[in-house]
Amino acid sequence: MNRHPVIVSYRSVDDLKTLKDWFYNFDDAKDNRYRAIQRVKALSSRGRLPHGIESTSLLTSICLQELDNKQLDSNILQLSYSSAIIRFVNGLLDPFQQSNYAIPLHLLAKSLNLPSFFVELRHMSTHENLPSLEICRIACKRALNWLYDNYWCHIEDEEDDDEEEDDDEGEFESLSESTKVIIDTKVKEIETFIEKNQIQTNLKAYKKIRKSNLDLVYKFGDSSTETAIKYNKIIKDIKKSLAYSLDGTFIGNQILILILIYNNYLIYNSDKLNTKKLKFNTLLIKLYKPLLNELGLLFKIQLARAIISIINTYFSEGNVKDFDQIFEFVYSKLNYNKVKHPFEIVQLLEWLNYLVVDIVSYDTKTDYRLSITTKYNQALVESNRQTDTITTRNGLVNTLLKKLNKLHNILPSENIELQEIYLKLYEQLQKIITDDKNLKNLFNKENKDIINEKFKQLKVSMDTRLAFDLPPSLEDILGESAPNPTTKRKPISDNIQPQTKKIKVDNHQTEKKQYLFEQHDDWDPTPFGTFV
Repeated sequence: MNRHPVIVSYRSVDDLKTLKDWFYNFDDAKDNRYRAIQRVKALSSRGRLPHGIESTSLLTSICLQELDNKQLDSNILQLSYSSAIIRFVNGLLDPFQQSNYAIPLHLLAKSLNLPSFFVELRHMSTHENLPSLEICRIACKRALNWLYDNYWCHIEDEEDDDEEEDDDEGEFESLSESTKVIIDTKVKEIETFIEKNQIQTNLKAYKKIRKSNLDLVYKFGDSSTETAIKYNKIIKDIKKSLAYSLDGTFIGNQILILILIYNNYLIYNSDKLNTKKLKFNTLLIKLYKPLLNELGLLFKIQLARAIISIINTYFSEGNVKDFDQIFEFVYSKLNYNKVKHPFEIVQLLEWLNYLVVDIVSYDTKTDYRLSITTKYNQALVESNRQTDTITTRNGLVNTLLKKLNKLHNILPSENIELQEIYLKLYEQLQKIITDDKNLKNLFNKENKDIINEKFKQLKVSMDTRLAFDLPPSLEDILGESAPNPTTKRKPISDNIQPQTKKIKVDNHQTEKKQYLFEQHDDWDPTPFGTFV
């Protein structure tokens, strides 16, 4: 695990698993909640504890106090419950309150999947009459349940991840010594290849040049500036590395694909997602589109196939099937065969959406055939086990549609977000075959019927589902524009978006900008509830 060491009050994850069992696994015959509270007090004397542990202990302590001493005044219980709820909410939301302007707590709560019920209760306890004792009891139980689902359950998830890594090591150890030597040799050779060809260095340099101006794309052979010369040299070096062959197996392109996916280029991986808190950044497509265009159609096809394979592997909980067993262990040792965060799947599906549409609409002039004019293309086609089915546009489209259909069968039906991305893909394909004058005559009737029928089926399914869904909750309404709590919030004036309205001036249509909230020079903001 590539993590920075952190000093904690407990010795190991086993201590937390024990606390979890004591807090939540109890009945009349066995109740260790008192023991858990005392253990938390002992651990807190060594240092600061995670907020989840502290809140669980405080809430449980109040529940037990009420059970043991039924003569306690109701006001004391209300105060105790209210204080615990306030600390529970503040401890969760305050760390994310780091912007220039105060972010509404409802929006912060939405970003953590915390029900707005707790934010309302916190406000009531702080500024209004104390909640009734019955509401306090309900809130306490719901808070403990929320902590179980969002804190304590993840302890076992981390343990399961560690066990999976141990299983991989166990499988590796069970191999014969000769096979281990082959795997280690290939790992070293691939690492040497990456370092010798400076793939990581070139990708970082490309990224830096593109990020300086996303709207500027240098053409091949452009030598007008020093940056253009450097850019073209980077592209040339990356393309040269694709023809790399290891023991007669063409894998230069596979290595580049895996680096792009797993090393935070095309998608943000699990480590970055924990800090960025976003699912997909559309600017990534704009960033890497020139590079993918330079690498060519065949590379895009293999990239799309690799993404489909990774998504299938994630949901089927199997191993990567595109490579033989030796390379499965090789890529595992290089950390190129694991998807750890569900948002990675969202990003991969968005990229697949872009790639499929781009591949299908490639070269609108004629029905292309896959060119075999360079050493790289020839090696790539020879290594492709489905060459006979993708030599023409319709053969390629037919293969893609079959793979997409298998992918749809494995996507979880309850995940609306993934289903909407998949629907968007077929919506774009349907527009291509019906609206694009240069392309619609290049598709055969079979592929047109498949796309049209699939799109209609997906559209009806999604419309039916949305029609029977519950209306949006307060959290959903407030959370639609919820800002990222880990980033700085822009000043209010930057968030005002002008709208245009057509008006008649001297019998001519003209556009006039209108603002939802117009600014005034003599306006000063004042706190709510104070006299001006």
